[in-house]
Amino acid sequence: RSGGFPNTGTLQALNNATLDINDPLVHNDGLVFAEAGSTVDFASTLTQTGGVTRVDGNLITTSMHMTGGILQGIGNIDGPLTANYCLVSPGNSTGPLSIDSMIHGAGASIRIEVNATGDADQLVMTAGALNPFGGALQLAYTGGPTDVQPTDVFTIITTVGGVAGGNFINAADGQRVTTIDGSASFIVNYNGTTVTLTDFHYNPGGATNEVPVLTTTTDVFSIAENTASGTLIS
Repeated sequence: RSGGFPNTGTLQALNNATLDINDPLVHNDGLVFAEAGSTVDFASTLTQTGGVTRVDGNLITTSMHMTGGILQGIGNIDGPLTANYCLVSPGNSTGPLSIDSMIHGAGASIRIEVNATGDADQLVMTAGALNPFGGALQLAYTGGPTDVQPTDVFTIITTVGGVAGGNFINAADGQRVTTIDGSASFIVNYNGTTVTLTDFHYNPGGATNEVPVLTTTTDVFSIAENTASGTLIS
């Protein structure tokens, strides 16, 4: 279709296959899934207005625009991302998600998990910058009081072009950010081309810090790490 097409079902590449899609995906409200070793190749743009895109393999697009829904996975997106009113959740549960570059705009959140084994999600910009223009940072911690130490350093964002255009809306350089369930907190540090978490504090029973994730300019939802009312793949 020359004008593009909507998706309310499932588009997936499995078993080391490549799914070639020549027309623009104008409204993804379903599932786009690239399994590890497989590729979903859009010859044009991908626009997500809801639903889920999970990339554990490769996704190729001239550009990806999110105005709703969730992006997750441990694969690679070959193309720039503009994210508004959505959730970007690297990992599966923890792990790296690579993107060419990203504009992290209003209403969008990047959610990073640190787990009990000391592993953390990572968002990697392979060709450009991360531009946090009004986007937020959410943190999740799934360990106990001694699984992570105050001296541990977690590199959660790596870029080629740096972190440009400012900071996360809720995390200035050197600011302590509490996890979404209130159980822990970290200092957020901007280091030119990387963002790190340091100075872990454990605080069970602390106040929650669930940054709203907006699906539109008027609607609000919040989700746990890598789950969303059964719509994400586990």
